[in-house]
Amino acid sequence: MGQVLFGRRNHVSFAKYRFPKSNYTQECFRRQRLHVQIATIAVLATLGNSQPQLKFHIKGALNIGLSKDEIKEIMLLMTVYAGFPAAINGTNILKEVMMESNYLN
Repeated sequence: MGQVLFGRRNHVSFAKYRFPKSNYTQECFRRQRLHVQIATIAVLATLGNSQPQLKFHIKGALNIGLSKDEIKEIMLLMTVYAGFPAAINGTNILKEVMMESNYLN
């Protein structure tokens, strides 16, 4: 009769059908962690008084695959939403993390 993709007999979705399970779940979790880190960095930069936490989350974002240019873009957007002082403070924290981690040459 054919394979039932959304029936009770065979609980398989299209995404799981196309990709191996391990690659599919790893990619979903990686994306979710990136989105959470992006949001966390933006919120902490907006607060302006949470430098240690911002530093910690920038390091975490770099560890899970966010690039330094993407974090720079977050800080650039913070100038619009949080103002220049908060964005400058966030950028300075980013520079500190880059110098500590030897990302700057």
